[in-house]
Amino acid sequence: SVVPRSSSSSKFRAGTTGRSNSLQVYKLEDYIIVKMYIKLRGQDGKQSVVTVSKTDTIVSLKSKVEKEFGIGKSKQRLFFAGKQLEDGYKLFDYKINVNDTVQVMEKPVLEAIKDSDRTDSSPTKNKKAPAEVPCVSPYFTIGDIVDACDATFGAWFEGKVIEIFSYPPEEEIYYKVQFSHT
Repeated sequence: SVVPRSSSSSKFRAGTTGRSNSLQVYKLEDYIIVKMYIKLRGQDGKQSVVTVSKTDTIVSLKSKVEKEFGIGKSKQRLFFAGKQLEDGYKLFDYKINVNDTVQVMEKPVLEAIKDSDRTDSSPTKNKKAPAEVPCVSPYFTIGDIVDACDATFGAWFEGKVIEIFSYPPEEEIYYKVQFSHT
């Protein structure tokens, strides 16, 4: 991803120059950095194309994601080829090439979840939980293996349907899934 500015073929030869057995040494200003573009895809399906170099760090990529998607650097999770991109590494370390797609996810806000748990756990008077009514689903049966999103991790896992039910005033069907990763 870094090449000499000069286009003369002698600069590209490895080994000797012809006069002596010495290696050619280039200063950093004699090099240009080759830029490439990669695609960024958000959770909502929004896509964006950014220009980067293979020597760019993940932190610099996160700043470009922040400009494109408006997600703070600390709330970003970047994925490529099934791996989460970690700060301190470069795009080259993950073998990201031209026209590759990096997936952008926003970390869930755990404080909001904790606050909602506190309000639910407080004792209330005359509040009854709606009764679950077993029902039959046209899509799945108990024991089916399904892919489902685990809200704790914000990721998809394989799981098994262990219960199918609905609440009386609504017509919606709910599935209780036991994940195999726990």
